[in-house]
Amino acid sequence: MSSLEDLCNSEAVISVSVIGKKEVDNGAMIKYSVHAIQVYKGPVGGIDAVYSPLGCAVDLQADWTQYVITGGLEADGTVHITSCNFIKRWDELSDDELNLLKNYQNSCK
Repeated sequence: MSSLEDLCNSEAVISVSVIGKKEVDNGAMIKYSVHAIQVYKGPVGGIDAVYSPLGCAVDLQADWTQYVITGGLEADGTVHITSCNFIKRWDELSDDELNLLKNYQNSCK
């Protein structure tokens, strides 16, 4: 699947700055504390964290680096990510990816 398809087809698509990282659930998950910049698709309401299982964990920098992240949406509204999801630093997005995000609702129908 292309990055543009990932951005359109994922349950959650968010732009966040990662501000913290810690192991939770007895070390089974990594909780990334985030500051949500934009929710393109996903939970209604605030997002303050995303979760990644340790076996498929992603390594996000917890230094306010801005990322665009796709992931799965749990019934309780939490976002879960794995190394298989689209995860890219904002400053590394292609022009096509940036254009899609700028007009997300019309681009992903």
